[in-house]
Amino acid sequence: MKSPSETDQPLHVLCLEDTPQDAEILAARLVDAGYRVTLELVANEADFTAALETHPPDVILADYTLPGFDGPAALRCARRLRPTVPFICVSGTIGEETAVELLKQGATDYVLKDRPARLAFAVRRALDEARAAAESRRMEATGRGREEALRESEERLQMSLEATGIGLWDWDMRKDVWYSTDTYFKMLGYDPTKAAQNREVWDERTHPEDREFVIKKMEAVRDGGEQAFDIEFRFRHADGTYRWINSVGRAAKFDDQGRVTRMLGLQIDITARRLADSKLRAQLDELRRWYTVTLGRETRVMNLKREVNRALAAAGLPPRYASVAADIAERDAP
Repeated sequence: MKSPSETDQPLHVLCLEDTPQDAEILAARLVDAGYRVTLELVANEADFTAALETHPPDVILADYTLPGFDGPAALRCARRLRPTVPFICVSGTIGEETAVELLKQGATDYVLKDRPARLAFAVRRALDEARAAAESRRMEATGRGREEALRESEERLQMSLEATGIGLWDWDMRKDVWYSTDTYFKMLGYDPTKAAQNREVWDERTHPEDREFVIKKMEAVRDGGEQAFDIEFRFRHADGTYRWINSVGRAAKFDDQGRVTRMLGLQIDITARRLADSKLRAQLDELRRWYTVTLGRETRVMNLKREVNRALAAAGLPPRYASVAADIAERDAP
């Protein structure tokens, strides 16, 4: 009986058989089962090998005993050239012990020639197993490919973090587990293999003047008041000094009630920038002070010159300071 999945299903059969009539009987059984059979008949090792190399079959049907070539030799050849193609031994002389040994060597199944009705079932099962194995290999290869891609992506990320000095952190708020990358610790002088993965320890190392501010910012995101934060604060380095840190964080996961359960973020040492900014501000303050003092002195000198010129003008004498004479004349004009 034909099943819907088998009707007109193409099937390329490589048949190792020295009796053409037997091969035709096997092909007829498969046609009756609903397969559209293409039969490639070979009778010796050379033709069998050539067929495997040039025309990959869907299934191999092989007689166990042929002149100068036998089933075990054919199986070894098939496993070497086409290891994924089902190999079914079809013979009238094979005994049960021999058949079991052939299966141990890698044959898919065996069928006795005096029971050809079983052939269609054996072929169908062999093809199903081959498809399942192919899918398993594809999934495994895909998995390996994804693992390799993930590994390469992680390597690139680590290189980028090392090059830029950026540290990443991940806070699982349900378990209160704090994870940080190696660069997170290294920028602060701590050994990643020994540093505590504990948020409370790192909170304690925040500068006392900044600690409440930092905690409030993180709690604002945790409690849903804000979605993210971008803050600058001081953090204690392993050498005891404090470094300026820029930390950026956001809510990454929520529970069914909309509460934040995970936060992700990054941070970078901005001490050099803050010191440069501080130095620049100091220079600007000094410039403003100098400008104010200088401007005040210049104003006083200018006013004195104006008074001298006015006194000379009142006495009917020419101005001594021509640079301010025009200014005085303009101001005194009606």
